[in-house]
Amino acid sequence: METTPRLIDPTAFQKAYIRQPFEEVSRPDYFQIVRVEQVASRLVVPTLLYRTTYTYLVFLTQGEGRQLHNLDEVKIDAQRLLLVRAGTITAIQAIQSPVAGFFIGFDPIVLERLLSPIQLQQWLALPAVLPLTAGDIAWCSGLCHLLADEQAHGALTDAALHLLAGLVIKLLPKATLENTWMSREEQLATQFKQLVYMHCIQRKDLAFYADALAISENYLFRCVKTATGKVPKTILLETLVLYARVQLQNTTTDIATIAYSLNVQDPSYFGRLFRKVTGQTPSDYRRSMQDLSG
Repeated sequence: METTPRLIDPTAFQKAYIRQPFEEVSRPDYFQIVRVEQVASRLVVPTLLYRTTYTYLVFLTQGEGRQLHNLDEVKIDAQRLLLVRAGTITAIQAIQSPVAGFFIGFDPIVLERLLSPIQLQQWLALPAVLPLTAGDIAWCSGLCHLLADEQAHGALTDAALHLLAGLVIKLLPKATLENTWMSREEQLATQFKQLVYMHCIQRKDLAFYADALAISENYLFRCVKTATGKVPKTILLETLVLYARVQLQNTTTDIATIAYSLNVQDPSYFGRLFRKVTGQTPSDYRRSMQDLSG
């Protein structure tokens, strides 16, 4: 029976990585805005990998940070906002102090209530890192301060929801801008990676992804190789290993079970694949993560 990579909810993340956790979220719809400067010193960095069940934005007004976003390491600062959607495998790599700004976390279903179908498509097309103009920064800063004030009332109010909608809608045009400067090869490579993140456990055949993108396997190969420097199969296997790394942090699950959960029926092959991608055996990786977490 298939099992998915270990998910981590907001409360579990706080307990695992923040020495003094945020106030407990008791509302049925998760929504939270936190000032980064109030918690940055309490974050245990680098964090372990986790797969988030909620969506969040990080808007820095000072300082910078580095974060793993699926297979890519991204950098954010006062001119670049971070978007992490639910289901993303991520880890905070570094924070450069002094740092200030806002963390805005919310249940993905919130956007289904606030956005039209076309706006939702734009939202899904947004990249992980959004460049901000001076006007964007002023807008985001003002809205985040208003959201923080509204959140102080202790309830998910209609005003807070509409402020969040305003912030998200302000960012949506960047989906079009992203596609404007990206080449055809880069667009297809990005779409391919998104499909891989969703389907790599069940579908390891490149024909599936080529069909989903309505292109030939040869054209998929050329586009991905041109845009990323890697062949499609490498990205697929690296993503599968990324999912395995999340599960290996759970020391109660044996390695063979992890291999089976990823639809790899030969644990020996799984071990060889993992070592080829990471340079470590699954057991060595697990031990190194235990050392990191103390």
